[in-house]
Amino acid sequence: MMAYFRQSKRRTALFVTAILNIPCGPSLTVKHQQIATQALRPGDDELARALPQQPYLNGDESPTKEGPTKAWLWTFVARTFTVFALRGSRAATALTVDGG
Repeated sequence: MMAYFRQSKRRTALFVTAILNIPCGPSLTVKHQQIATQALRPGDDELARALPQQPYLNGDESPTKEGPTKAWLWTFVARTFTVFALRGSRAATALTVDGG
């Protein structure tokens, strides 16, 4: 909800409570977001490391903000997988796992 639908933590918690009937508050949504991030990180890093070796690769970036700072959401599409990466630059180094 927070990432895909760009909803606030409070609105996400309200949705979970009202629609899914699961008691939730804004701080719990952040905790669950952190748990999911840590669980998905190894697979995401593995796919990001595989990007430079792909025979066919398309990439594009969209400007966004990370807090008050300007950032770019990169989308890299290989033949069999897609990687999304939030980077502070439009430079070619966005292709690397650590963004630089």
